[in-house]
Amino acid sequence: MKISVALYGGSFNPSTEAHRTIGLSILNQLPVNEVWYLVSPQNPFKSKEGMASFKHRVAMAKLNVESHDRLIVQTIENEYVRTKPSGFIETADTLRNLVRDFKDHRFIWTMGADNFVTFHTWGAGASYIYENHLVAVIPRQGYTQAALKSPSAKLIPRFDASLRMASAKGWLLLNVAESDIAATQCRKELGEGKAPACMRPATAHYAITHSLYTASPEGGG
Repeated sequence: MKISVALYGGSFNPSTEAHRTIGLSILNQLPVNEVWYLVSPQNPFKSKEGMASFKHRVAMAKLNVESHDRLIVQTIENEYVRTKPSGFIETADTLRNLVRDFKDHRFIWTMGADNFVTFHTWGAGASYIYENHLVAVIPRQGYTQAALKSPSAKLIPRFDASLRMASAKGWLLLNVAESDIAATQCRKELGEGKAPACMRPATAHYAITHSLYTASPEGGG
């Protein structure tokens, strides 16, 4: 029997209580063995301003899910990026690589409602993802209703719960409170030396101790 894994990708800059809560909700709602947090490398096409280094974002993500052994922080996407001359990897290519490298695993892709709204613009990458993997959509404040009416919601079959997970395709909306991960506000408070309510104390302490979001962050970039 294959190990079922839900993939939860993001920059996690910083990693917040909402990220942890979503991971636990995925475990409770989907028949998965684990949730993998795929910490994304720095996108070379996006500004580095306000972005903590990869190693620090990984460290914060690990602190955020500490004590939950089925919530696992993965750095493998960074390894895949190193094989790309552009320094950038498409989501579909990450999934293809995971399928190749973890043949005893079955992967579910999770994405925020904000990204699902424009999922149809991903072209062939989107087709590969929904034709081969179940897509679990995370409600996001201001985007959930648009996601439900989006081109992808109409194009991709809604997940049929009567089917065995082994052959599950389509998409579903997770039953979680609408996420409003205010990362910008979190970073602002951390830069002022304050521990934001949106973060676990140990994670906030790490960010403050390493001055990650001050004007001259340690190990930034």
